[in-house]
Amino acid sequence: MGFFTNALVFWYGSTLLRDQEYDITQFFVCFMALTVGSQAAGQFLYIPSIFNTDSSSFAPDISKAKQSAINVNRLMERVPMIDSWSAKGKHIETLEAGHLEFKDVHFRYPTRPHVPVLRGLHFELKPGQYVALVGSSGCGKSTAVQLIERFYDPLVGQVLVDGMDVQGYNLSEYRKNISLVSQEPTLYQGTIRFNILLGATRDDVSQEEIDQACKDANVRSPTLL
Repeated sequence: MGFFTNALVFWYGSTLLRDQEYDITQFFVCFMALTVGSQAAGQFLYIPSIFNTDSSSFAPDISKAKQSAINVNRLMERVPMIDSWSAKGKHIETLEAGHLEFKDVHFRYPTRPHVPVLRGLHFELKPGQYVALVGSSGCGKSTAVQLIERFYDPLVGQVLVDGMDVQGYNLSEYRKNISLVSQEPTLYQGTIRFNILLGATRDDVSQEEIDQACKDANVRSPTLL
């Protein structure tokens, strides 16, 4: 087919040159466009594999690429229900007391809407008090913490901090005033100092403050930072 295309182009092109409808430059521009274009079209539709005797096609790859592009666009255009970059809500520098209260909280995860996790959770935690959430796996212990951090909002009820629903606070500033030490904390590649500074809410952290944080966390060798 390649040789046939070249022969056809040369025959018709020579006819146009003979009749002086095209000059030599126009002829070679059309010749290159047709030959290269036909080769690309042939490779696009059907490509013999250089590794084995089977044949492969671009069609499945194009379909996957198209679907991937659709998924990326859908993800980029998605509007989160809880926007951590939003400027709305009450702006605070520090929480006044840290008085926490759950009021008849009901919750189900969006991915499991038929499985109730919290059903009427109600308790109060005053400043300076300790509370332990005890129960089997899946009973909602971690969910309660995630509601405090406002990774999710309750379906029914309220989570109050200092007498105000957490949904009323500016989310970014609210989260700067709370912290979570997980059961299996992650250490990122780098020094201990680097890992400690990841939890800082400002850039101008002094060495004395780092040393004090190490002492408060019972890190035995702050001098090695």
